[in-house]
Amino acid sequence: MKRLLIFLGVLCIILRPVSAHTHNHTNKGVLDFTFENNTGKTLYAFFVTETKDEDWGDDLLPEDLVEHEDEVDVTFDDDDDGDCHWDVKVSLDENDTKFWYVRGIDLCEVAKLTFFMEGGVCKFVTE
Repeated sequence: MKRLLIFLGVLCIILRPVSAHTHNHTNKGVLDFTFENNTGKTLYAFFVTETKDEDWGDDLLPEDLVEHEDEVDVTFDDDDDGDCHWDVKVSLDENDTKFWYVRGIDLCEVAKLTFFMEGGVCKFVTE
């Protein structure tokens, strides 16, 4: 029994740093993540909106463009309703006539969002 308690204590000490670095938004209203562009294209704008909304709002890019293989820290506040499901749209031209978007990403659980091309189709992965 004593060995079991020692083992569990050591296990808790080992796992504590791992769990401290997992990404989970605990501050209601703040949904920040890193966006990585691996599409091979230059992106001109980046938008997010709650899945239940229709308006894309303002461009969230701190710079004018996101080149291929660039990473951008995206910072925005939601409307404090605690909704985690968001749609993301990126523009492929200055006039926002060509774009890619994904729906229903759980940004409460995402630290990094990466867009990439596969077979001529834009896809995404989250971390």
